[in-house]
Amino acid sequence: MRRLASFLAVFVLVAGSVVLVPSTARAQGGAANWTIGDYWEYSGETQLLGTTYAVIVRLKVDHTADLTVGSQTYATYNCSVALSMSAGSTTIGVTGYINFRTSDLARVRVWYEIPIIGGWTELTYDPPLMDFAFPLSDNQTWSVTSTERSSSNSGTSTSTVIFDYSVDGPASITVPAGTFDAFAITEHELFGTPGILDYSDTVGFAVRLNGTVMGITAPGTLELKSYQYQAGSSTIIMVILLVLIIVIVVIVVIALLLARSRRKAQPVSPPSQYGQTTQQSLYRPPIPPSQP
Repeated sequence: MRRLASFLAVFVLVAGSVVLVPSTARAQGGAANWTIGDYWEYSGETQLLGTTYAVIVRLKVDHTADLTVGSQTYATYNCSVALSMSAGSTTIGVTGYINFRTSDLARVRVWYEIPIIGGWTELTYDPPLMDFAFPLSDNQTWSVTSTERSSSNSGTSTSTVIFDYSVDGPASITVPAGTFDAFAITEHELFGTPGILDYSDTVGFAVRLNGTVMGITAPGTLELKSYQYQAGSSTIIMVILLVLIIVIVVIVVIALLLARSRRKAQPVSPPSQYGQTTQQSLYRPPIPPSQP
């Protein structure tokens, strides 16, 4: 009984530690595992020529595709991007696509158009821009040099681009979608303005964007408003199932222990004292008469 109780106590403590571990300990900065249909929607506002615009940016995983850049072919997530800036009856929109390498979310291609001016631009990178160096850790730094090929309706050009990255965190960040532990990745293109992307394992991408990061220009600060990250949801479901299993096991064991205790507690007739006789023991059946 004691050994069983000790086992239950240890089991509940170990299993509970999986569920009750602080969120800061869960943030490991690991690579995301996207699924078709995953999306991230951001909101914010910006000032343009004295007018305040509400900004919405939505990134969605549409499908996977093999993409050849230079002499290499990469398996990529093909993601649609839509940016909308609105003020009153005025709306400015930008639509496009970004191809992220599936293994590490490196940026392979960016394509976008601005309907209001009727122009489009395509940027490809050889090698891909490694915007994340998974697993992320505090004070981590790296640099990437790549050949950028720019094509548009006005022509084609090629140049060398250099990006420097640094990581801080993780730290707790609260946005409209909730509170998350995130690593702040600062992206600085040579001769450009630094941008910051706050990456969270829980959502599989950014919870906040500021400046120009991963080819997405964020007017002001954009915060995660809603998202669907199916790999993250499956983890939560597994945790819930684990909790349910623990509860069921504990309930069953307690029920068995209570049943055993009741059986032991049932009254038992005391044995006859030594030397005592009962009426039944004094009874003797009659002896039949002898036959002649």
